[in-house]
Amino acid sequence: MNARGEKATPRAQHGKFAIAAIDLDDTLVGRDGAISAANVAAVARLTAMGTRVLLASGRSHANMLPFHRQLGLPSGPIISAQGAIAQDSHSGEVWFEIAIPVAEVAEVTRDGLAHGFAVQFFDVPVVNDFFKGKVRRHLGWPGIVALTLANPDRLPVKWRTNLYVQAIKNGL
Repeated sequence: MNARGEKATPRAQHGKFAIAAIDLDDTLVGRDGAISAANVAAVARLTAMGTRVLLASGRSHANMLPFHRQLGLPSGPIISAQGAIAQDSHSGEVWFEIAIPVAEVAEVTRDGLAHGFAVQFFDVPVVNDFFKGKVRRHLGWPGIVALTLANPDRLPVKWRTNLYVQAIKNGL
């Protein structure tokens, strides 16, 4: 029993940790851009103990997928764009996202550049395989035709809602 009088889940089911969120750059991935054999083995030990391993990075979802596959991780969320997006590794379904309105992106960019920051944008496509599947299921072929003609990813940047910004101080 735990402190609240509930039946406790045995720790052995989950190993020491239930979840391990692991950063990529300079943590899991070395300066050579690869995951070392030692890190692959460490992740394999965690998963063998029942720990759910999630990759988390400032990188884009698409850029993180090869590492997810290399580690043989099961389907689940990949945390990308500095935590702004949680997206399923296999289906592409967006589980969570916080988009910045375009006017705020412009303001952050101006302020960041004025204060010596390097500014990086993430323009995350709305129309992915998961989205097309939903349109096909709910609207059929007319929905796919409409999506082809009026793809929101082709709108001018000022009308989009799927932009993310990262600002890094130059020289750090």
